Amino acid sequence: DLVRSRGLGDVYKRQAMQTELIKLASAQKTISKALVEDPNNSDLLNLLRWTQQQELDLLKQLYSPQWQEI
Repeated sequence: DLVRSRGLGDVYKRQAMQTELIKLASAQKTISKALVEDPNNSDLLNLLRWTQQQELDLLKQLYSPQWQEI
């Protein structure tokens, strides 16, 4: 049978991911403020895109069901 995993390890993993999401949001806010001053800065634009992709990857991990055999 397949069941959804809800172990204590999953709880700690989710907390760590949520902490990372908060850090990414803060970084995105800071980068966005810097882009107001220099909207064509390619390094800042690339960094913003990277943080957004990291955020999407974490969200996929956080909300994708994990299955295990019992």
